[in-house]
Amino acid sequence: MKAHPMNDTTAVSQSPLRHIAKWLLIPATIYAVYRVFTLAWVCDDAFLSFRCALNLVNGHGLVYNIGERVEVYTNFLWTILMAAGMVVHRDPVILSQIVSIASYIAAVAIFGYLSYILARQEHHNHAGFFPLTALALLVHHDMHVFATSGLETAWAMALVAAGFAIILVGTTARSRFWAGLILTLAVMSRPDTAVLFVITIPYLFVTDSPRLKNLLWYLLPAVVLYLPYWLWRYSYYGFPFPNSYYAKSAYLPYYSQGLVYLWMYLKTYYALFLVIPLALIAVIMFVRYKNTDHFAAILPLRGLLLGLLWAIPFVFYVVRVGGDFMFARFLIPVTPIVFFCLECALAAINLKPTVRIAAALLIVVSVLLRWNQFGEMVMIHGVADERTAYPERKLEQARDEAAKLKTYLDGRDVRVAFSGTKAMLAYYAGLPWALECNTGLTDTVIAHRPVEKRGRPGHEKRVQYEDMIERKVNFIIGGTIARNPSPDQLEVISFDGAPAHIVTYQNRVMDPLRQYSEVRFVVLPEFLDWYIPQINRIPIHRLREDYDFLKQYYFDHNDDSLRQAPFIERLNP
Repeated sequence: MKAHPMNDTTAVSQSPLRHIAKWLLIPATIYAVYRVFTLAWVCDDAFLSFRCALNLVNGHGLVYNIGERVEVYTNFLWTILMAAGMVVHRDPVILSQIVSIASYIAAVAIFGYLSYILARQEHHNHAGFFPLTALALLVHHDMHVFATSGLETAWAMALVAAGFAIILVGTTARSRFWAGLILTLAVMSRPDTAVLFVITIPYLFVTDSPRLKNLLWYLLPAVVLYLPYWLWRYSYYGFPFPNSYYAKSAYLPYYSQGLVYLWMYLKTYYALFLVIPLALIAVIMFVRYKNTDHFAAILPLRGLLLGLLWAIPFVFYVVRVGGDFMFARFLIPVTPIVFFCLECALAAINLKPTVRIAAALLIVVSVLLRWNQFGEMVMIHGVADERTAYPERKLEQARDEAAKLKTYLDGRDVRVAFSGTKAMLAYYAGLPWALECNTGLTDTVIAHRPVEKRGRPGHEKRVQYEDMIERKVNFIIGGTIARNPSPDQLEVISFDGAPAHIVTYQNRVMDPLRQYSEVRFVVLPEFLDWYIPQINRIPIHRLREDYDFLKQYYFDHNDDSLRQAPFIERLNP
């Protein structure tokens, strides 16, 4: 009888490829470290969590704006970790990058360990060791990108990797408890990983014995840890899901955009197309071995089953919500699982060891030689190569502009709206109240509005001019104001070169700024004193347009009936 390659140790030990893992791991690791540090960046969205963490540390609660309970973040555990760093005076940008890089390395190590176990089971030694998944992660461009970013992406991936490894390798009630605990922490770090926690339950029913005991130990951390957390956040914020769930319309299916998002990722890392035949292999293998002890004994088959049970529902969820506006980010946590499915499939199929290792090597090379479809473009189909929007100078620029704003606005009761890429400025300026304009993340009313027309994921509920007027916003930074045209660009203001626009001209805010020669803006009372003597010579339709603007801009927010009277008299004779 022909030996199965899993038992053909001699074939591997005599293969010229037997040492290839050693030859590749060191240079791949060096390459990964180089790429991670040269691509290091911080995303603007990270500063939403940082600001919540800072308010918590300062005793104002886990909120974005003091006194407003809005769950701006979706990464509770990550935000708490950043807050813990702030307690000991650690810069959240540096801390987030350190933790993310460590998480990325941990995920690589976990899957390298699983590859070693696969080799041990196949050959009873390490002769066939080829860590396909670990090597693929080491040369994966977007793994390098999200190994920093300030977001919880790499952290969540490491938790998912640890939970996957424990579930796959462990069989005892204790291992189920630890897997349940780690995946519970993953859900508290990134809610979409709840898909993985839930889908594990049927896997345990198929593979475990005793089933009920192990399942109870698996569920225990969720009951003891997650349930009290969820009850607290529901009572604290008043909604069952984070505000971004509503702001980004995650409750609505958006399959067309989600398929575009998935297609773009698969085109970039084209070896992942092999997941389609893997599903067929999994079905065939499972049907063949489901009534025997052989299935439970073969790690590649269990890894393939668990990996597909995790990957398929998770990817389906990503497609359903329309993906993300950041390329690759939503698929990063499950990508190592898909690579491990490929690795397990190659181990399970009756191939010669040299052929299997050569195929694995080709997959790794294909990941390294990805198709960069962005090129010089930043955005395709509403999906952005987000890192390119945040060069290193962006952070320094935000700090410089924030320092200027803080000089003139610190300690003043001002309300500032900000557009994209300006959350970092709002954080460093220490603005007492800020409104995010692109997605409605910081405002529950805007977040819960219905979507009139689908567009770029997460950017369909923009703040309108009327919203800013209603909230008595003073300035908007990083954007313009969609409203009736203002005479002579009255809304423009410069804080020592840091540009902004005035939304509502309130004398209590603007008068103190007049003492600074480097703060340039049109003083509205002086403008009105120049304008009013000409009022009778201005055509009535033009005067009405000007007054409509001036009323919203100035008169509704200041007690200045003396200057308002001439407008009323001319328009209402």
